[in-house]
Amino acid sequence: MILVNKGINTKEVLTVHGYITYKRTVLIPVDDTSAETLKKITGQKSVIPVDDALGVSNLPFKITYRMMAFIAKEATIASSYAEATERICKGLNDKISISQVGHVTDFVGTLMYKCQEKEANDAKERFKSRFIDQRKIRRRKEEVLYIEVDSMMMYILDKEHYDMDDDEIPDVFKCEKFGLGESRHALCFHADDIKCYYKDSQGNYKSGYFADVLALGADIAVTGYRIENRECIGYIGPSEKFQYHLLALAEREDWEYCSKVVVLSDGAKWVETAKETIFKGRPIVQILNLFHAKENAGKFADWAKRGKSQKKEYAEYLCALIEDGKVDELLTELKPYETVKTPEGIPNLYKYIENNREYMNYPQYRADGLFVGSGTMESENIYMMQNRKPQGMRWLVRNGRHMLCLRSHYASRTWYNVVGCLKQYCRVSD
Repeated sequence: MILVNKGINTKEVLTVHGYITYKRTVLIPVDDTSAETLKKITGQKSVIPVDDALGVSNLPFKITYRMMAFIAKEATIASSYAEATERICKGLNDKISISQVGHVTDFVGTLMYKCQEKEANDAKERFKSRFIDQRKIRRRKEEVLYIEVDSMMMYILDKEHYDMDDDEIPDVFKCEKFGLGESRHALCFHADDIKCYYKDSQGNYKSGYFADVLALGADIAVTGYRIENRECIGYIGPSEKFQYHLLALAEREDWEYCSKVVVLSDGAKWVETAKETIFKGRPIVQILNLFHAKENAGKFADWAKRGKSQKKEYAEYLCALIEDGKVDELLTELKPYETVKTPEGIPNLYKYIENNREYMNYPQYRADGLFVGSGTMESENIYMMQNRKPQGMRWLVRNGRHMLCLRSHYASRTWYNVVGCLKQYCRVSD
């Protein structure tokens, strides 16, 4: 293989310090045989020694991998690409276009989503040949793994692609069909990750970890919770496919080694189906998230009663019955509303309780030392998608999946995985 000097030209690269322009020598093959050999060895049509030395030979947008990660991170945090672009330009004192921010973010999101999709497909293949590994059972940790799942409705522009795999969705959409789809979210955390805030018998505000606070007994009043360490995932599409993304998440958290796995949900039927499918044959405890149950009781009371004081009293009464696990008494109270059609956004509380009654034994759950839920998943929903979908916005399925994937990494504090994948893609050597 023989290469000849084509001459010197300049290249401009965007880095975390701004645009940098430098001169470099370009070497090209002298004939077709050399070109074929070079293509076979390096996959390139030319050799640029300075680019190789700097590690910028394979940059999709003439932007360094660290800068691409920074752009994607800013776009992930911001509520829009316009806001992200403004922040990036202010920090760099250089101009970058909104379209460039969008293209880079989607490229990074595509790269990361492919990793998530591969993990889900691998989990699905392992699931097909699953057997109960007695070695894992013997090595189980004496700890509880919690899996919170929820979903929210969103407008999607390409409804016909909702059930398709990401690689099957065309790059260019020329359709005008749109509809409602579900953005599904899940987060995993261990019992040791739950921080409690409470007021003791003397009225002092304190904090501690869940197990320690639980041991204090009934003399304290818990005022709030915070999940300190968690891993999140998001997916736009049917539950039949999302459940394997959920399984991959649980595998990363060593769910088979845990003494108990608790699934907290809002009562959606697909959650029970997933539990009976991907977790079949394992000790799973399903709990209706207490926060969701009380939230729905509050919405129902606000609709069913007139007057501010009546609404409040009725909501407190229903919530007390829920917390005490008095499901039969609650259903008796709600029996007159069994066949009543409630307005959109207001649940028929009778049917909701009836459908989830076997997952509402909160006194027993607490006696077993289990966490029964909080508003953590609801706030996760708001972060994961709601503040990225202003009124009237419609997402392409592919773009929504990519953004959810990036926001999952940011919320899970695993952005280093994004940087690592970009570095590997660009074949950067330190």
